Amino acid sequence: MLLFIFIVEVAKAVTGIRVLGTGPRSLRIQWKKFTERSTTRKIVGYMITYYDPQNRRRMTYVYGHNKTYTELRQLKIWTRYCVYISTVNERGVGLAAPMVCNRTFQDGRVN
Repeated sequence: MLLFIFIVEVAKAVTGIRVLGTGPRSLRIQWKKFTERSTTRKIVGYMITYYDPQNRRRMTYVYGHNKTYTELRQLKIWTRYCVYISTVNERGVGLAAPMVCNRTFQDGRVN
């Protein structure tokens, strides 16, 4: 009997995640930049996953290893969103960082 073991090197999780409310319908997601020494495989992008108030999962992809932020737009006013980020290397999606939550701003209108 032959047994083959493949070792797949997944990308490490990002660190220093911050989710900042930037407007009534947007959130800015920031993270620390990877250095080439922190991983042996080249980072090609980041998978951003977030949950809306009905707990529906939404995803977006940020291309480029030099990126350190992105902005989620067209969100609901004064609503809490939970976000996590996974690095993507040439082998696929890596480990996810711990989830971080924040809310969008109120719109400031008086009814």
